[in-house]
Order: sequence, then C-alpha cells, then structure tokens
Amino acid sequence: MRVLVYICIFSLFVGTNIFGAQLPDLPRVPSLPFYADTIDEALSLDSSGKWAELSEYAKQNAVIAAREERIDDAANWYYASILTGMFSREGRDIPAELKRALLENMPAFFDCYETAPKAPYTGVFSTLSQIYLNQPTQLKKYMRMGLALSLVYASVLPSSWPSYGVPDEPTQVSQPAEIFLYFTLNGPKMPFDFSKMTVGELVFVVGIAGPLTELEKLCRAGFEPSDIEKEAAKVKADPTRLRGGRFAKWDTDVAFTFENLLKNGGSDYERTYYAFRNANANGIPCVFFKAEQGGDSISWLSYMNGAKEWRNEVFKDPKLKGVYAKSDFPATWNPLTRFELSRIQGRANVEGDSYKSLILSRLGALMLEEGDNQVAFDLASKALKADKFNAGAYRTVIVSRARMGAESKELDGIFRQSYEVFADYPEQIAKMLMVYRENLLVRRQNAKADALFNSHMKPLFRSNPSLATYLYSDVLESMLDNAPTPTQKYSVYSGIVRSASKAPAEAFKYIVVPTAKYFWNNDMKKEAFKVIKSAESMLRGAGLSAEKDELARLREQYEEMDLQDRQLEQNNRKNRR
Repeated sequence: MRVLVYICIFSLFVGTNIFGAQLPDLPRVPSLPFYADTIDEALSLDSSGKWAELSEYAKQNAVIAAREERIDDAANWYYASILTGMFSREGRDIPAELKRALLENMPAFFDCYETAPKAPYTGVFSTLSQIYLNQPTQLKKYMRMGLALSLVYASVLPSSWPSYGVPDEPTQVSQPAEIFLYFTLNGPKMPFDFSKMTVGELVFVVGIAGPLTELEKLCRAGFEPSDIEKEAAKVKADPTRLRGGRFAKWDTDVAFTFENLLKNGGSDYERTYYAFRNANANGIPCVFFKAEQGGDSISWLSYMNGAKEWRNEVFKDPKLKGVYAKSDFPATWNPLTRFELSRIQGRANVEGDSYKSLILSRLGALMLEEGDNQVAFDLASKALKADKFNAGAYRTVIVSRARMGAESKELDGIFRQSYEVFADYPEQIAKMLMVYRENLLVRRQNAKADALFNSHMKPLFRSNPSLATYLYSDVLESMLDNAPTPTQKYSVYSGIVRSASKAPAEAFKYIVVPTAKYFWNNDMKKEAFKVIKSAESMLRGAGLSAEKDELARLREQYEEMDLQDRQLEQNNRKNRR
C-alpha cells in the first residue's frame, strides 16, 4: 500500500513538473466582455456579418471606456474587437468550437497578438484549426503553445531554414501538429510547465526543426536548464581536426551524429550546436546565434532558466565582444533584435508596468484613429510614464501633438527622447531614427536626416562595427537618393564603407553589393566599377574567399553587360549613318 502511495505521489509530481523550474501562473487579463448568450448567438450564426457587427460594437465600447478612463474595461473591449474582427475577415474555416475556445481564453490570444501583431492571421488560424482537429482537448489546455506554433507556420517557411552551419542540417517539420503532439506528450517530464509560459517564450520551444526522432533521443526526464551547459562539456575537442589553431571541416566519411560527436569530439561551434539541440529536445526556450569571423563560424546561446531569468551569451568568447551574430525570430522570421529578446525575457507583454503601458499605448493609437488627439496624447503619455521603452507610445505622442499644432522644436525634442532612451539597444535606436528620418524628409530636411543617422552610428562603429554596418542596410538607398550627383553619391558610399571596413564581411554584403547594384541600375556604370574596385582593396587580406569570388563574378557580369551595351551603341551608330 505504501509503495502504491509513493507511486501516486511521484506521478503527481511528474505530471506537474514539480522537479523542474517552477513558473508562476500568468495573469488572466484581458477578459471577454460579452455576455454568454451573445457569444452563443454569434457562434450559432457564425457569419462574417455577425462577427463584424460584434467587432464594431466592441470597438465603440472601447472608445467610450477609454474616454472615461476605465482602462481595464477599454482593454477588454479593444481586444474583443480585434479577435471578432479577425473572425469576420479570416475566420470562415475556423471550427465554431475553436472560436469559442479562443474567446474563452482572451489572455492567450492577447499574448499571441502582441507577440506578432502583423502576422498573417489567416495562416495562424489555418494552422491552429489543424491542431484543434487533431488534439482538441490538449489545445484548450495548451492554447498559448498552439498559438505560438501557429505563428511559426503562419506563412511559407523560409527556404534558408533550418541552417545552423553543421554538416548534417536538421529537417523542416511539415506537420506542425506533430510538434504539438511531441511536446504535449513529453511535457510532464520537461522542466517547464507549458501552460505557464508566454507565447514569446514558447515560440523558441516550438519553432524548431526536426527530425523529431533525433529530439526524442535527447529528451529525458529530470533534464534541467543548467544541464544544457553540462551536456556541452561532454563534447571534447577533436585534436585530429586542429590545423594551426583552427578546426578543419567535419570528416565527410564519418556521419555527423551526436553519438559520433560525443565519441570523437568536435569543434567549439559543434559543441554549442549540440547544447542547443538538447535545449530543443527538452522544451527549454533557447536562441542560437551565429556569425562569421575571420573565416571561422562562431556561435553562442541564450536560454531560459526560469521566469524572467535567462542566461545570455553562453559559450561566447569574451574576445568576440564586437561581433554581431544573428538569429531569426520564428514568430515573424525576421532577424531577432536584442530589444525584442529583452522584452520576451522580461515577459513585457503580460506582466507589470510594461503590460499597463502596452494597453495604454494601444488605446492611445485607437483614439488617434478616432480623431480624439487630446485623449490619444494623454493615454500615450501615461504609457510612457509606465514604461519608457514603449516605442509605439512615442509615435502616438508625436502624431497627436503634430495634429494639435505643436511646433517643430517640440516634436524634435520628443523624437530625440524616443531614440536616446534606447541607448543600450542600437537596433531599436536605428528604428526610431528611421521614423525621425521619415519626418525630416517630409519636411525636406534631407541633409539633417542623414547627418543625424551618421552621428549616432559613429560610436557604434567603434564598439560593434558588424551591427552598425547591418543597420545601414535600411537607409543606404535613401541616403544615396538624397545626394544630387553621382560624385556625391559615391562620396556617401565611401564614407559609410570606410567606417564599416572593420567588419569586411558585413560591409561587403550590406554596403558594397547593394551600392554597386544601385549605381548600375541607375546608369552610373563608372561609379559601379569604382565600388567594385574599392571592395577588392577592402577584401584583400581579409580571408573572405567566398566574398572575393562573388565580387569577381559581379565584375565579370558588369563587364560583359557593359561590352554588350557598347557594341549595341556602335551598331546603332552604323545604322544611323
């Protein structure tokens, strides 16, 4: 009898992840403001028109509540309007009972929407419906996981994913329901309770590659987040592959398997990858960062150790302080920024003052749409008091004050505050500067727009040239357009590439190639060839053989096209005679 009691207690512990890292319950906000019979009627009709009617009704109630400063009520109505509006536009094929489940779990929908508001929600609902048809009970229990998985598969997966730079890359999983099943079945023995994780955290759990059989081998009861680093330590350096301090490529005659990696050893990069896959297999949110440095592949990890507790830059060599490594955010498949990761790590969507700020900011933007500029300004200002890192609130403050007749000096001051506050997040500074640039360009202050961006990138070029170079990719064409003559355009290019020369690989990819194509496509061939010549000098001695080959191909292509153009012109002259 005593043995049976022990078994029951053990089963209860395992079923609730008692041996794993404990997570607090997530807040149950916002909530659904509709009466039950209203929802029953809408679901029985399940027509686009009825959902549109409810969406408009909820929106107007949100506006009224916002004007009366009933913020919680306004938030409830606002997100109810967003969801029912989606049902009207994109919900034709969503099972009615799944719609009910989403309405009954507004906090999960809210979390998903604020993680990726611009996601293609037709695709989100399509994937979510597939999961629901396969696992309806489990989806209701793990709605946030289902929504996170649906964000990952909302659109066509990038052809470049998965790409981790290892000899035998993982494979894409074609059926997201299989991933959902893998984690919900194995969840009780994993360290975190998935029902207590945010969508942002879960995206880094379910946004992984297969094969699932490989993950199943690495999945084991009792695995803790700290075991990620312990597992990496089991992979010893392979002395047979060391050549002058560098690791030669994996021997193609030996299969790249984790068994062989543990048996024969590997490189630092492969050790990090092995740790990453252990995190994947055991449901631990983990981000894999990779970069190229001097012809070598380098990588490191960030992984979740608990609620708002992450270990960052794990396995990163201190000597690589200025190296910019990239990773994708599976919810959007855009490059993950340091600021985005910090918000996910801090659970900014769902907890504390940042949650209050988010709600206030959304309501401020709604009032801006309604033309109520003063209320919009007041709400957005309160949002910034609650959380100075609320980028959206700055935009509402600026637009509302501009509509209220504020002078340029005041607007410039708000703009300055909006990018200076993000001193620790260069990518976010660049985004805010781009908003300011657009405003200055509209006011025909092109030179000021370019000078402002350049001045803020100078210190970043000294501390992190790779990142600074990458950030120029979004403004490069605009800066070239602002210069009136080909000579001045080339001067703009040469100034940027000179600063970026400490990061030759990024300079080639983000500055050289786009500028050469810009000149060529705008019939400035002389400048295009000057760009190529300058790049040849920059790449000389940099050890970037792939970039040198690509540059040589670009030169050959342009020389051939130039020859064809000259021959065509000669033929035309002969014909005119």
